[in-house]
Amino acid sequence: MQFSIIAVAFFAGLAAAVPAVDITKRQSGLCSSALDSAQCCDLSVDGIANLNCATPSPAPTSVAAFKSTCAASGQAAYCCILPLAGDALLCTAA
Repeated sequence: MQFSIIAVAFFAGLAAAVPAVDITKRQSGLCSSALDSAQCCDLSVDGIANLNCATPSPAPTSVAAFKSTCAASGQAAYCCILPLAGDALLCTAA
């Protein structure tokens, strides 16, 4: 009984960790800081707050692909420190 609980917890943790590693590897180099997150946003308010932001899909592998993916949806490419529920804080243009 205890073994099955440990096994389930182990495999659930493993499954949750695998996608995060893959995304980080693919998006490395898109933004200058390890804290930044690649975001496509509609509007920037002096780089402090960006509105209507989303993670680019499909995940870009280069800065040029990042910018073109965002431009295809009518948005601009930004590197943001705090993406929050469709908005983002402390952003710089990619």
